[in-house]
Amino acid sequence: MKQRAELFRYVGLDVTSDTLTGFYELDGRGFVETVTFEGVKSLEAPAVVALAQLWYLVAGLSYYKAGAARRIDVGTTPLGTHGRRLFKAALSDGLGEFRVS
Repeated sequence: MKQRAELFRYVGLDVTSDTLTGFYELDGRGFVETVTFEGVKSLEAPAVVALAQLWYLVAGLSYYKAGAARRIDVGTTPLGTHGRRLFKAALSDGLGEFRVS
């Protein structure tokens, strides 16, 4: 049986006029996901950036699942206290202690 990873990190989100790029890390191994939009005015508007942050959190789950890390570092994501509790509950699997920092 493969061991679980120790730490999954949300490293950063880059929003440009036509791309969203999420940076993630699982036990030191980096992952980058980029989505490019054609024919858009700008992704840098405040409402679009808020939606991009949600995409960043959700897209990161696929990289988290690669190792089901025991700890998640949400970095500077806009989760806040309530969001951290929801995130923790959504990822809880009953396999032991789970911490979101």
